[in-house]
Amino acid sequence: GQIEDIQDYSEIQRGDVILEEEKYMITSLLNDIISNYQVAKPDKNVDLIVDLDPNVPAMMRGDAGKISRVILHLLDNAVKFTERGGVYLKVTSIKRDYGVNLIIEVTDTGKGMGQNDIDRISQGLYQANTKRNRNTGGIGLGLSIVYGFVRKMNGFVNIESRKGEGTTVRISIAQVVIDPSPCLSVDREEYTSIAFHVMPEKYETAKVRDFYRLMASSMASGLRMNLYSAPDRSELDRLIQRGDITHVFMGQEEYEEAPEYFDELSAGGITVAVSARDGFKADSGSGVRVMPKPLYGCPVVRVINGDVGGSLTPGNEDDRRPVLEGIRALVVDDDTDSCLAVCSMLRKIGMRPDWTSSGKEADIRSKEARQQADAFSVYIIDWQMPDMNGIE
Repeated sequence: GQIEDIQDYSEIQRGDVILEEEKYMITSLLNDIISNYQVAKPDKNVDLIVDLDPNVPAMMRGDAGKISRVILHLLDNAVKFTERGGVYLKVTSIKRDYGVNLIIEVTDTGKGMGQNDIDRISQGLYQANTKRNRNTGGIGLGLSIVYGFVRKMNGFVNIESRKGEGTTVRISIAQVVIDPSPCLSVDREEYTSIAFHVMPEKYETAKVRDFYRLMASSMASGLRMNLYSAPDRSELDRLIQRGDITHVFMGQEEYEEAPEYFDELSAGGITVAVSARDGFKADSGSGVRVMPKPLYGCPVVRVINGDVGGSLTPGNEDDRRPVLEGIRALVVDDDTDSCLAVCSMLRKIGMRPDWTSSGKEADIRSKEARQQADAFSVYIIDWQMPDMNGIE
């Protein structure tokens, strides 16, 4: 990761950054980012709250790879300098004649910066705190790379920060719209009314509570659903007794306060979903749905749409690992190290991988394998190779 940062920073300084624009789905981009965050998340008690406006266009055209790296750098930087509280990622859009301005905003409850630090970063210099230690780590290029990539995409970066009060980084990037339909939508025609059961006292930092409220209200407004706040069990009971609550969303702590109560609710026709940490499982026989942290729009919409197939939570490593014993795979990449690394991963899940560093050689190997009745079922191919690229 640090080597990639150095390469990106060097390209920015030389003016050699090349945009690779293509169609992408904003939900897929965010799913990948959140999956990466879940795998590499720091050992900190810092909440990540993701607020995706459902009305962001479903498909746009731009450099999704660089947008993804920009968001990951913003999240990484926010988490590094936040010891307690949370990080709030908000993604929305503003309609324009040429498409939309994609707005990405990351707010943290960390140590913040002074104006001199902000000025240094905006000029492409290293991070304000250059001291390397186990808390911050890294080599301090993140925000400089963010500025370089966003400017190359003709976008804007704005930083608001005060020492001791956290930081907000807001970027705006023009994107062409391919599919203007909302990125998140509810399929069900039935009446939907949601109770959002979160106990405010469980948050040490008031801002985190506000982040969750903003996320919930933004999602309900964008999906055009009724949303009710239930900060305690008595208020939740009152809402349920009215008879119009169809879904209850809550955190792990709220469920663990009264698991029998919520299991009974789920058995009585109300959909109950819990946003939980890795390893959490509802009681045996419970109809409660479990969603992985962070809680955000995509899994929520799946629950509302009645998607009961497949798990919404990654579970533990053994649960996630697919069984693909004996499946033949050919890895093609002119970078030998990449081939060896991918083959190692594939062997761990029972596959029989082979590799080559040439597109032309891959074509020959593929034909030979078919002639020997041992054809490859999966091809993992690098796009950019010198003699014959991956597309060819």
